[in-house]
Amino acid sequence: GPGAAGLEPPASRRRRGLTRTQWWGISLFGGLTALYVAVGAYLYLGIGYINPDASSRVGNAGYTIWSRFPHLGAVGFVWNPLPSLVEIPLVEMTRHWPLNLWPELRRVGFAGAVMSALFMAGAAWQVRRIALDYGSGRLLRWIAVAAFALNPMTVLYAGMGMSEAPFLFFLLWTSRRILLWVNRSHVFDLVVAGVALGLAYLTRYEALPAAVGVGLGVFVLSTRSHRPTGLRGRASWQVGAAFGLHDAVIVLLPTVFAFVLWALSGWLLDGNAF
Repeated sequence: GPGAAGLEPPASRRRRGLTRTQWWGISLFGGLTALYVAVGAYLYLGIGYINPDASSRVGNAGYTIWSRFPHLGAVGFVWNPLPSLVEIPLVEMTRHWPLNLWPELRRVGFAGAVMSALFMAGAAWQVRRIALDYGSGRLLRWIAVAAFALNPMTVLYAGMGMSEAPFLFFLLWTSRRILLWVNRSHVFDLVVAGVALGLAYLTRYEALPAAVGVGLGVFVLSTRSHRPTGLRGRASWQVGAAFGLHDAVIVLLPTVFAFVLWALSGWLLDGNAF
């Protein structure tokens, strides 16, 4: 039963299942995924629009499992690997029932459209989560989500199969966690933001300037907030800068690791780090 403070024990809370807010989030993600996949089907299978970069990324995924010598290094080193890595199970699924009934799904690279649809729906979910974190009203929250999710450019890139969708997802994930860190100063938020930035770099090289900007912003904010009140002048800034450097390293380390790992993999397998 309820405790002295009127709170239910953890077991009772678990039995209650998902909250209404969580169900709305799941419905939003599922509905937008279906919409974006339908747009991709219209582009790829309806009017025959095929983006060469998107289809090449699907090709890189196929080379890892269908080539004469299947291996993960066949993912290629022209583009960052994460979109193609996500597409590997999607490409493999097109060989089995019931997806094998539609060979066009594999032949024209439709797996890329499924990948981008999933990530863009996730990006819209992140926009909703940011609004929930800040306690925005229901009307304002849904206006913000609709303005992002139904923007014609968002819809187009959600069904195109390019890497903009996962890139937006990881940047919005980073933004949400940085906003949470600004408001509650939890180190865990910096860790998650750093992981999201590292995954963004494995999606597009444009994540590097974003990571530099995030690192500088975290350093400045952390330095200002950790300046001791009892000290004045240079000593105060030195103490605060130590905390700022600590937090900046936390948020930048996953991106540095991803950068080194991808460069080292290219050098070992292709003879060229960049």
